Amino acid sequence: MIQYFLKNYPLRIYIPFLKQTITFFAILLVMVSCSKDNDISHKFTGKWEYERYIGYPFTDTALPPGNGQTITLTNNGIFESRKQDTVLFVGKYTIKQRKDCYKRDNTWLLSTDDPYFKEVYINIENNKLTLSQPNCYADGGIIYYRRLK
Repeated sequence: MIQYFLKNYPLRIYIPFLKQTITFFAILLVMVSCSKDNDISHKFTGKWEYERYIGYPFTDTALPPGNGQTITLTNNGIFESRKQDTVLFVGKYTIKQRKDCYKRDNTWLLSTDDPYFKEVYINIENNKLTLSQPNCYADGGIIYYRRLK
């Protein structure tokens, strides 16, 4: 087949086509290999119910299931906070990686317009959503939520 191709098509026509093909596949390979999945928000989407807060003033404020204090993170970047049927806040959120003041395992930062959840580090530990203050704040704490949906 190669002999037929070289015999019937002059090499001067074949080489530019070959260069274009190789260039196309090289660019495609670079685009696919360099793209990162920076949209990690799908991992955290859902409806979450408050379970407990551990931090200053060093009291463990656990609430039972069905307490009605929830946050919802949607795929389209909407953040909602509720207490029972009362909407406390609705706004946008983003999740991006950011280093903290001191080393931490998790570097995903949740940012919202809600002053209560302005900037907190977000993670999932043992099937619980955790929101923790940056570790450069004194007396920071961790809020644990259980998944509802």
